[in-house]
Amino acid sequence: MAGTNNFHRIADALPGKARNLVDAYQGFGLDLAVQLAPVDDGDLRGSGAMAPGDGEFDAKVVFTAEHAAPQEFGTVDMAPQPYLRPAFDDLRPHFKRDTKGLLKP
Repeated sequence: MAGTNNFHRIADALPGKARNLVDAYQGFGLDLAVQLAPVDDGDLRGSGAMAPGDGEFDAKVVFTAEHAAPQEFGTVDMAPQPYLRPAFDDLRPHFKRDTKGLLKP
């Protein structure tokens, strides 16, 4: 009895699909973080951007406003108002689900 499988097709398609998934979630993360960022004059929200990561499947979301880190983490004089961590925490289960979906033929 001969059997067939789709392992080679799945393996061949994974790098492109994985890169597309990372790129999509990078955009989702930026959009959500911008929505969650506190607003005073709009500098923080306007400073968000996507940047390449260090590896083939890495991606970064950065905020370049001078007060980006103090807003996220707080200071001795100000409580944190996180926007990046909550954005990616919200996306994590969806990303895991979609990553598992990459393995389907």
